[in-house]
Amino acid sequence: MPVLVLFMLALAAPDMQAQRMRRNNRAGGPVLRVKSKRVLRRTAVVMLAAHADLKKGKVYTGDFARAVRHQRYAVFLWRRGFYARSIHHSRRARMLAINVIQANKGTVQPGYKMDKEENALSKDSPADSQLDNDLKTDTEFSKNSPATSEKDEDFINIMVDDIDLSDLE
Repeated sequence: MPVLVLFMLALAAPDMQAQRMRRNNRAGGPVLRVKSKRVLRRTAVVMLAAHADLKKGKVYTGDFARAVRHQRYAVFLWRRGFYARSIHHSRRARMLAINVIQANKGTVQPGYKMDKEENALSKDSPADSQLDNDLKTDTEFSKNSPATSEKDEDFINIMVDDIDLSDLE
């Protein structure tokens, strides 16, 4: 009887391992999870700098509001395991935040731009217009996310603290 049980376990083990590998590959795996988290955190730093420059310069282009929406969407996607897609939307948010810094006569630090690893991760990124469209058409995100104004002015006195991942994740 113990031999039969061991035999059955030996037969089931490869199938369980294959299922685990398929699950990790679909979501991008644990390595992409860590790398995407780094992208989101670096973008949050750039966005906080853009927020500070927006408060000082008061040049409202609408880019900051769009950046907040894309970064919130990136966090939403990351939490659901869509790490590659979260990188694409976070990249879009970072580019918009850099536009805000430049429009408000701030200094774009060299560390704000995408580094080599991030560029490699986002090399297959859809066009910005496609990312904007994806954001608009995702009903689950729209239903579960806080309402976001489309005006930069509405963010002057608001702390945008939901654009980064919490330390618990």
